[in-house]
Amino acid sequence: MPLFSKHDSCHLLANQDGQASRRFRHYDAFLEHNHRALRILAELEMLDRGAGLATLAFIQRRGTELLVQVKGLVESLNELSGHRYEEILSVFDTVAGELDALIQRTRPVIDGPLTLSFAELGAKDVPLAGAKAANLAQITNVLGLSAPDGFVVTTAGFDLFLRDNGLLEPVEEMLADFDPDAADKGEACRLIREKILAAPLPGALEEAMQGEFLALSRRLGRKPRMAVRSSAVGEDTAASFAGQYASVLPVEEKDLPTAYRTVLASKYTPRAILYRLRYGLSDAATPMAVAAVDLVDARASGVLYTVDPSIPTARQARIDAALGLGEQVVGGTASPDVYRVDRDSLSIARRSVQPKGDDPENMTPALADSSVVDLVRSGLRLEAHFGAPQDIEWAEDAEGRIVFLQSRPLGMTKVDKPAAALKTDGMELILSAGQTASPGRVSGKAVLVSAELQPDQVENAILVARTAAPDLAPYMSRARGLITDLGGVASHLASVAREFNVPALMDTREATTRISTGQEITLLAEEGEVYQGLIPELARKLPGREEDEGRGPIGRHLRELLERISPLNLTDPKSPEFTPGGCRTLHDLIRFAHEKAMEEMFNISRLAGESLVSRSMSANIPLAMHFIDLGGGLAEGLRTCDEIRPEHIRSKPMAALWRGLAHPGVTWAGNVDISGRNFMALMSGSMGPGGTVPLQTKSYALVSAEYLNLSVKFGYHYSNLDALCSDEPDANIITLQFSGGAGTSSGKALRIEFLSNVLGRLGYEVEISGDMLQAALRGLDCPAMEDVLDQTGRLLGCSRLLDLAIPNQTEVQTLTELFFRQEYDFLDRSEKRLPGFYASFGQWSLSEMDGLEVIMQDGARMGQTVTCALHFAASSVLGERYRKFLEKRHARHYYPVAVKRDSRHEDGRIRVDVRIEAGCVDLAAGLAFGLANVGNCLVLAADAAAGELQLLEFVNNTRQFLTRIAMKMSVGSWFGLEVRVMGKEITARVVDGRSLRFTAPRPVAGYVGLWAKGDTTAFFRNLEMDGAVQEEKRSGE
Repeated sequence: MPLFSKHDSCHLLANQDGQASRRFRHYDAFLEHNHRALRILAELEMLDRGAGLATLAFIQRRGTELLVQVKGLVESLNELSGHRYEEILSVFDTVAGELDALIQRTRPVIDGPLTLSFAELGAKDVPLAGAKAANLAQITNVLGLSAPDGFVVTTAGFDLFLRDNGLLEPVEEMLADFDPDAADKGEACRLIREKILAAPLPGALEEAMQGEFLALSRRLGRKPRMAVRSSAVGEDTAASFAGQYASVLPVEEKDLPTAYRTVLASKYTPRAILYRLRYGLSDAATPMAVAAVDLVDARASGVLYTVDPSIPTARQARIDAALGLGEQVVGGTASPDVYRVDRDSLSIARRSVQPKGDDPENMTPALADSSVVDLVRSGLRLEAHFGAPQDIEWAEDAEGRIVFLQSRPLGMTKVDKPAAALKTDGMELILSAGQTASPGRVSGKAVLVSAELQPDQVENAILVARTAAPDLAPYMSRARGLITDLGGVASHLASVAREFNVPALMDTREATTRISTGQEITLLAEEGEVYQGLIPELARKLPGREEDEGRGPIGRHLRELLERISPLNLTDPKSPEFTPGGCRTLHDLIRFAHEKAMEEMFNISRLAGESLVSRSMSANIPLAMHFIDLGGGLAEGLRTCDEIRPEHIRSKPMAALWRGLAHPGVTWAGNVDISGRNFMALMSGSMGPGGTVPLQTKSYALVSAEYLNLSVKFGYHYSNLDALCSDEPDANIITLQFSGGAGTSSGKALRIEFLSNVLGRLGYEVEISGDMLQAALRGLDCPAMEDVLDQTGRLLGCSRLLDLAIPNQTEVQTLTELFFRQEYDFLDRSEKRLPGFYASFGQWSLSEMDGLEVIMQDGARMGQTVTCALHFAASSVLGERYRKFLEKRHARHYYPVAVKRDSRHEDGRIRVDVRIEAGCVDLAAGLAFGLANVGNCLVLAADAAAGELQLLEFVNNTRQFLTRIAMKMSVGSWFGLEVRVMGKEITARVVDGRSLRFTAPRPVAGYVGLWAKGDTTAFFRNLEMDGAVQEEKRSGE
């Protein structure tokens, strides 16, 4: 047994401990951090531009995550470079330190009393009591009007409740995870609400609430039943929050803590969170105060608008009234009595009384006329005090006394000049009913509201709903219009529709039965009409607000954060400022690190001598290509001793580039006006000074599944290519460097210009310095990158000799156009001889026979090593031994192939008519298929000299017999050859003759072409293909 076996001296190529592999791992880590950082940066910038909604906690978390990723990428760069960028780590610390205050997620403690009685409240107390409670207290304290007494549990009490129960962190985590478009966002919100409902009141807070209740009881002379209502900061302001938070009534003393927790929990429903986000309001900016109000025993109740929002120019107030409590009015579940009152004369201009209860004959008004006038008179006082038209909730008690329950600004749509009359002639009127809840006109597709309604369905739709439910409020910033069967102008949903300038028609009674989802309709809210069809000019934009106002606290915080993150000061890598010290933002650090990481990896092939390297790849292209597998770049299990073949390549960028290099249209031989002695030098590269033959130089490809770094040399010019082809388009890149050559300086310059023209049209950014070209392409998805790499491979292959062959500037433009017509045989121009085929190998041409066009391969022009007379003599004397000798010699012989363009074929039928005309040594022709390139294909051959039908395989120009059968062929006669492919199964035959079958080791796919052997002269016609033919993507598409 030998001392050292072959197995002992061979090693797995995928060696993770090699220096190149270690370097690549740092690069891979850099790419991952870089991609995540850019994705977060883009996400924040898109939010800043209004593309979506996000909580402040989400923005702060993403800012923190961005810091983590940028730190990771600068550390990876430093490792990748062998610690040559230590300075960048301290620069990162400086930049990150400036962002701490904007991304830290700590809330300041709210200081102040835990409760306040209404008698103590004024406008100054809004931060503690909220506008709803403060305004209600002012109605009595300042104006002397009737309002219920009560007290408020302040925002300081809310803050104490969250902190004492350890709820701040869970709330922040839920908000950081909150996705406005996620279908399951309600589950996390529900869990937070459950925690709030289960949490005990802190002792100090419970004691303060009990004290306020006892004091209120003493003032009233009885123990009150309470209405417990939200009074959050931000509520009842420009953002009404109408219907977003809970109210609980009636509430007895013992139930007060539970009612309080119920109101707090309502702050974290999905619809309330979404509403705040529409206004850019953070959770911390809208702490919850809760008002506990003496419950009025209402005979009637409703809403007063000091300006009728449905006809704001009419100078009328509007009252919506119903018997009993007003929840059915503001909740949109009932149709109230409506009174319109002239603001100047206080006379009732119009009344609309609805049936009461289940008795359609009961038309008793909810309010007496005198109460209507008194209510409007008092409402105008409230408007004057608060400085704007008001939306007022009221009740009339059993004694006929009007009691005010709430007063907030009335969200009014801006009134433009009167709209021009619309032409609706010929349009079908679907509805003519209802109340104008929000004025406007709009056309669009209708969507009927159901429990399964999704946010994306609402976008630009006209919603049609049974009731004016507050649950629809979060959709108002997305919808084009709103129509309901029930509900009215006084509903919470109507208030929100007006805030967002959404035309709304309510109380139509039958919209959901007359309109269907997907129906194209036109809503004229002022006219109370709905038509079938669209009016094109009614394309409504979403309401515009002043930029700073529209941003809200969240938007302004995001803008300030981005001002420290997003500006890019380092734009020119050649600038002296392009240094770690020149980085002033996170974006600068990302840009600098990316540029330097690319530079480090571009030269990674220098580590080839310190890594496990494969044998030269066996291929029919004159490149001594060696591989270093960084992991996943080659088939598993390959060792340093194993033969490497193209089918072993697993690297996506290398496989794509190889497809181009091995493309059947790219010829690796050519004719240049140079002495025959040096022709073989040109075959492997270029000529050296004085006509010397350059030494053969190894080419190295460092490959992983998604990465390629290639250093390849053709004689006296070389190319370096670095490519990443991943699932993340933003990370993908190709960089190419090309220089050198054996031609004159003029020839090299013309070739560089040609390369620049082609690369530019392929999408590269190109820079030229002397005879060096540098090009880069970024940001395509992987399939597009693979297409470009394929084209780049073709370009490198077909331009090898051009510095010796391009005569002038005009030819540069000609060759550029030829490339984009996929005519790559620049030296021989075989495309002119045989259009539609790649036919650089052989003497192919169009000919005519019997008045028909045929294709001819002229084998008579092939130089022979023996005369025909000597051949015939040897054949007569030696017989079978001579034939076997020829077969052995022909195993690596001259086999002309003409490849049909755009003929990549899979399963199906291929057919051609063949006529073997003449030949001295050879008499064989046939059909090539499954062709990867000229030297790698399957051939169905009719060999008249051997009297056989043969199925051949060529691997790197070496022929192998797969199967054959005896069959006489007539020289000078036409016969048909046919191949049928189905996966791995091949059936081949002479038409109307014998057939043979073969099972290939893998599915058969590739180009189709015509084939001839040696000095055979043959004719071909009627090439046909049925089945799956893949048309080639044109260069530059």
